[in-house]
Amino acid sequence: MFEARRNPSVTFGDSSPSRGALSDKPPLTGEVARSAGEVSVASTGEVARSAGGVLHRKAFFSIDDVRKRGLVWDGNSLPYNPALVGNARILRKDMTKAEKKLWYDFLRTHEMKFYRQRPIDHFIADFYCSEGSLIIELDGSQHYTTDGLKRDAVRTDILALYGLEISRFTNEDVLKRFDAVCRAINDKLGRPLL
Repeated sequence: MFEARRNPSVTFGDSSPSRGALSDKPPLTGEVARSAGEVSVASTGEVARSAGGVLHRKAFFSIDDVRKRGLVWDGNSLPYNPALVGNARILRKDMTKAEKKLWYDFLRTHEMKFYRQRPIDHFIADFYCSEGSLIIELDGSQHYTTDGLKRDAVRTDILALYGLEISRFTNEDVLKRFDAVCRAINDKLGRPLL
């Protein structure tokens, strides 16, 4: 069965989890260190309400911090590595069978706008919905090795700093249990399946 995985291991200075129950406390500040290469990202979190009324934590960064990490940011959209734009174009043209099915049969015409192969930070998200603060990743077998799971955990932690939730599905889930995957995506977005 498929599972929408999330890694709750990102902690801020007060040791509270970055995801999960949010309190009425003032915004948190602190540093997060990652064991894979000790990537360190300073952030300030703020509780915000999305269009669907769901509370989530958004992370904001100074433009100088973003530039030091080699990213481009206009202050509105999410920061991204400009070197990944060409790779993203290639990936959009060469989608896997599962990505094509999910895109053409569901996400392309979804009431909330989705983007394919969207560069965010130093990663390329398979599918990204800015309105729903959701990334959908379709994972092949390489993601379930020890190294693949570690890389995915680091990636999930970094993307969570932007207030994004990552839902992961296997390629097999999309190809064999398509309706259940669509239902799970709509549940994350707070939308009924029509």
